[in-house]
Amino acid sequence: MTKSLAIIFLILTLFSFHSHACIHDQVQKEPLPFPWPASDPSSESDRILTTGTTGTIRIAAVYYLDSVSSRISTAISEQIIPAVISYYQAALQVKRLTSNIAMTSSQTRYCAGRALTTELQNGISADLVLLVTATYDSSQNYIAAASSCYTNIDGRPVIGNVIFNTAYGFSDDTEYNFQNQIYTTLHEVGHVLGFSSSLYKYYLDPNTNLPYANPNDVVKIVTVNGVSTSVLKVEPLRTKLRDYFGCSNLEGAYIEQQGGSGSAGSHFERRVFMNELMTASATSDTRITEFFLALLESTGWYTPDYSMAEPMFWGKGQGCDFLRTKCLDSSLNTAFPTHYCTTLDVDRCTFSNEAYGVCGTNYDAKSSNLNSAFNYWGNNRVIIDSFADNCPYYYAYSQTECKDASNIAVSLPGGEYFGEGSNCFTGTLNRGSRAPFCLKNAVIAKS
Repeated sequence: MTKSLAIIFLILTLFSFHSHACIHDQVQKEPLPFPWPASDPSSESDRILTTGTTGTIRIAAVYYLDSVSSRISTAISEQIIPAVISYYQAALQVKRLTSNIAMTSSQTRYCAGRALTTELQNGISADLVLLVTATYDSSQNYIAAASSCYTNIDGRPVIGNVIFNTAYGFSDDTEYNFQNQIYTTLHEVGHVLGFSSSLYKYYLDPNTNLPYANPNDVVKIVTVNGVSTSVLKVEPLRTKLRDYFGCSNLEGAYIEQQGGSGSAGSHFERRVFMNELMTASATSDTRITEFFLALLESTGWYTPDYSMAEPMFWGKGQGCDFLRTKCLDSSLNTAFPTHYCTTLDVDRCTFSNEAYGVCGTNYDAKSSNLNSAFNYWGNNRVIIDSFADNCPYYYAYSQTECKDASNIAVSLPGGEYFGEGSNCFTGTLNRGSRAPFCLKNAVIAKS
């Protein structure tokens, strides 16, 4: 069987991690101020963040996993959540709370719909408590979701709910699947920490350590490619983005405007940020970057350790036009051929060389809801990725991640390798036709 024929038989829909769509804004409750005891030092007089003790954020989890199997319960409570907590505790410092977080029955029900535990009733020494729950809902394609519930006097979330949908993501115990679960949960807890449209109004002005007097100083509506787009203007996020893209007058971070109430408003724009952790759905080669850490610093609540960020290369140094002009012109050409493709249904490697990809789509899907600004082909044709402003790029097929050893069944005779150390290369190994291949990297020393 030739490589091209083999790819035809690949299932185009992404496997569980790639198909994960975030439904944050559907589950987000209105955060309420936590009713600390009157004697608690965390009072109005303690609003200024430069006073008090600053240290590594202390995050505690309380589990409500009685409805799931012991295997899934163990995966969540002993592997996934502890790994996510470890990352954020290594990455963030915070002004620590001076009193334990103790909850009432009505508070746990508001936050997670669950009964009060003895642990919560007695109080937990932490700066953030996560109430971790699980459900089974095969009617939706999310793996996990999260919401902040209660905030401290300075607006910082101190209690949140993380919900796992066990209908997806727990079908195998491979290392690769575990890594995907980690990134998905990092994303959801990122919403709890501060990346949520419901929390923008609480962000602190670094000049006053108080909430911004004018909401337009946090989020502003601008027109990009004929479409109204929300922009987070806060610092240091804006400066880091200007330096990265090479656009000195960039307004700020473009926020996702597509996808409805589940994704619009609380995610980075996919066309601009592509595989960044906080875009609205999972992609191949997800990265937790300096931009998300800068957003958390821009809330006024956290001091991040930027050495905990992973590198990102999408759009780097491409200038203002990459951000403000359409990916395709009227002749269906692109000024950024390393990022976008122009011939649909062609198979190549993804931008990060992590998987086999297809240019935009390999089926003739159309949408009557397509914004006219992105109707590139004139017939309402849409690409697979609903968050990318209909910009065609090499979108990863399912089960073709080169570093996932379980994808070995995809490979054909001829030396392909799936597992650690493998990357995607486009070449003519298959009788002269250009196609993507997964090959193991090797360093050959000179003799």
